[in-house]
Amino acid sequence: RGERVANLDLVVRRASGSLMTLELNAALGEDRIIYVVARDVTEQRAMEKTFQQHRTLFQIAGSVARIGGWIIDLQQNKAILSDEVCAIHQLPGGSVIDLERVIDLYVPECHKDLRAKLKQCMQQGKDYELRCQALNKSGERIWVRLMGKALRGEDGQVTHVQGAVQDISDSVRAENEVKRLADRLQNTLDSITDAFFSVDTDWRFRYINPQAERVLEREAADLLGQNVWDMFPEARDTELFQRYHLAMNTGESQHIELFYPALQRWLEISAYPFEEGLSVYFRDITDRKQSEERLHTAMSELERSNRELQDFAFIASHDLQEPLRKVQ
Repeated sequence: RGERVANLDLVVRRASGSLMTLELNAALGEDRIIYVVARDVTEQRAMEKTFQQHRTLFQIAGSVARIGGWIIDLQQNKAILSDEVCAIHQLPGGSVIDLERVIDLYVPECHKDLRAKLKQCMQQGKDYELRCQALNKSGERIWVRLMGKALRGEDGQVTHVQGAVQDISDSVRAENEVKRLADRLQNTLDSITDAFFSVDTDWRFRYINPQAERVLEREAADLLGQNVWDMFPEARDTELFQRYHLAMNTGESQHIELFYPALQRWLEISAYPFEEGLSVYFRDITDRKQSEERLHTAMSELERSNRELQDFAFIASHDLQEPLRKVQ
């Protein structure tokens, strides 16, 4: 019918039996002869298939990780956004926007920093990474990570800037929740009446609350990161050394009351092992021990007085028995 055949792929079998892909173009000449041009595109089609598979995987990964790509053409000052980036900002797929409009996608607090980094990247070829908040179409603020990289032409000049945008809102919320819980835990540990410190598996101080500073008569800044046995070498010769190692090695909690000569204090100590080290709660019970000692002394004195009174009563009773018989 005189119609042209353009870019027709045919899979054909070679004489050896293997398959190959040919791209055919055909036209009917004025002499009513069909002229056909064919070229072997087997490797090209295999590469295209592999590329498409990788592109599909990248799209899936981008969708799952909430990450997409963009590129800025410096000649036109236009930014081409991938579908993933458009989804993050709630823009129509395949959007192409002006550079200034790109800046407006983010909260005003970020504009100055973002402009400076883009300028450095476009003029000096300096790569950048920035974490800031973006504004989607509904006005909601979302946390994103921005990454940019300069592309240079043959003359070495920057011609394009490409990069990625990743929605990290879930990650930031998780970080904030972890920080909130950590702050609450620290506030709790700081406010409890018990002294508290924790050490890692190498016996280095990881945390010390103010009450522990008072009891130990040492500043937390001087102890954090230091080995507990190096900072308190006299403790190696006490029952503490055995009990702490027993807790760390067996995973069993240890509870003990002892007199610590270096501090001239009685301490009540509870050591709780956990995966990353040992948590130790302790309190100064010197006043209680002194009260118990005074009570013990008083009880001993009372018992002695009672014995003396009983002895006196026995002697007095014995001495009065003879006169009473005579009176009788």
